[in-house]
Parts: sequence; structure tokens; C-alpha cells
Amino acid sequence: MDEEARAAQPQPPRIQQNPHLAECPDFADETFGDLILTMIGPDRSREQAIESLQTAWHTQNDRRKALWDAQI
Repeated sequence: MDEEARAAQPQPPRIQQNPHLAECPDFADETFGDLILTMIGPDRSREQAIESLQTAWHTQNDRRKALWDAQI
């Protein structure tokens, strides 16, 4: 891809806060109680629901880390 075509590509917005410094929320905290309840079922415990949220957060944060590293 040449320079002109690359410049025409839409650029993602710049990340303003360093995701390497971010901390995963405490999904076990009661603040997330209602959300956790919607995820509990016959095949998923409260602990599994919390683990799923933590995994999703880390996956998203790892993507943001890669974007951050690319922009600096």
C-alpha cells in the first residue's frame, strides 16, 4: 500500500490514557451484582461469570495496549 492510500485510510482515534497502567475492575464487587446475575445460569456459576468478564476485559485491554504501542 502506497503512502497516499495509507493516508486515505480512516485512522482510529488516539488513545489518551496508557492502557499498560489500567487495572481490571473488581467484577466480584457488588457494583456489578446485577450484571453478574444476568450471566448466571444452569451452566454458569457466579465465579465463572466473573471470570468471563475478567477475560473479556483483559482481551480488550491487550488490544488497546497494542494500539497504544503502535501510536507512540
